[in-house]
Amino acid sequence: MKTNREKSYDCPESVSREMILKELKSQAEESYRMFSSKLLPPGERVLGVRLPILRKMAGRLAKGAWEDYLRQAGDEFFEETMLQGMVIGTVKTDWEGKKKWMEWFLPKVENWSVCDSFCSSLKGVDKEKLRTFLAPYMESEKEYEVRFALVMYLMHLTGEEEFPHVWEGICHMKPDGYYAKMAAAWAVSIYFREHPALVMPYLEQPSGMDPWIYRKSLQKIMESRAVDAEQKEQIRRLQKGRK
Repeated sequence: MKTNREKSYDCPESVSREMILKELKSQAEESYRMFSSKLLPPGERVLGVRLPILRKMAGRLAKGAWEDYLRQAGDEFFEETMLQGMVIGTVKTDWEGKKKWMEWFLPKVENWSVCDSFCSSLKGVDKEKLRTFLAPYMESEKEYEVRFALVMYLMHLTGEEEFPHVWEGICHMKPDGYYAKMAAAWAVSIYFREHPALVMPYLEQPSGMDPWIYRKSLQKIMESRAVDAEQKEQIRRLQKGRK
């Protein structure tokens, strides 16, 4: 039997923002709100709803009148915005439909958590179309548009043919924001984990790479449990050579 905390509504044909907000508030936990708030920018209004509950709600909404829901959805609380991104990622629609709602949602992405959850929810997207879609965001002057593009690459486009393009984009990044730069380092570490022989020459001759991103990339590679001891020794030598 489900408890009130685990229970969620069966999505009716249409939903109101008030219905969604009432459900979110019923699932909120004060201790989780306090924990989550510490990880987000100051001023973010957080209810304290756990991610598995948001994913379940998104799954139900995606089976109903999801476009009506998105058109009236609110952004007063962090979880309201998170839920919208998860619904867009979950819905089964054609590429043009998905693309339209992705473009609609991206201006709402103003913190790393919404960005990364949105990226992880977007599954089953045609890789060629996704690559074309991401190109202008890689060149954006907005921090979270760049982070979005990089996180999409490291989550969905990790083939070795992608890395030279991603490296080039990182070397010409326009925003200097912490969260874009961290996504760049994260991306380099993921590609190294997947294709160490391909990525190592780039790390050995990192011309054009921002020094902070380069050092952070090496650090994240060293922290990865998927990188073996011999590879870490190579990275360690690079770290020593850059001090």
